[in-house]
Amino acid sequence: REASKWSPELAAACEVWKEI
Repeated sequence: REASKWSPELAAACEVWKEI
């Protein structure tokens, strides 16, 4: 879970990018 290292917004964006 290194995504949490950046920010909650970035983590949410990462999930959306994964869907794309």
